Amino acid sequence: MYRYVMGSDHFYTTNTSEIGVTATGQTGKYGFICEGILGYVSETPDTYLIPIYRYAASSHFYTTSATELGTEPGPAANSGYTYEGIAGYVPALEEFNTVPVYRFYNKAIGAHLYTNKLGELGPQGSAPTCTIPGWMIDWEYENVEFNVYADLQMIWTAADAKGKYDSCISWITSTNEGPYGHHSPLTKLESNFVRY
Repeated sequence: MYRYVMGSDHFYTTNTSEIGVTATGQTGKYGFICEGILGYVSETPDTYLIPIYRYAASSHFYTTSATELGTEPGPAANSGYTYEGIAGYVPALEEFNTVPVYRFYNKAIGAHLYTNKLGELGPQGSAPTCTIPGWMIDWEYENVEFNVYADLQMIWTAADAKGKYDSCISWITSTNEGPYGHHSPLTKLESNFVRY
């Protein structure tokens, strides 16, 4: 998922043709400047992934809650935002090799910022308000909105995980071997797997 900025509006997308540039610092369509990759998300739904809903008004807004603004067409139905669709799919829970994406809000300019680097907005700590150096604008921390994969290789679908699980179980039952020694009970090994 690429991150772009134009003025106070931050825009996130997996569709490289929307802005047209992917190199950090390049300016693309509508004046958006590429700030790099926020993280990796799936472009297709899967059993253990949840959608990121995308909205637009004077700035863009992203949430994993379909009820926070709603998904009806038209800005009147969604607190002044127009629902634009699903931006990608992320793990429902924090997983290995995922990083949190923090959501901040700036009341003065009515914009949200999503970042995987809490220190980007100032010192990490318990202070609810941070400042972007050079901007001198206060941003309020709202929550961890979702988790993104830190590595493209780590996006597994439920089918991938189940396939790996089934292959391992098949090998264990055919050889009667496992991490607990020769002829160990299968139930002992199965309890250590996260079943997808």
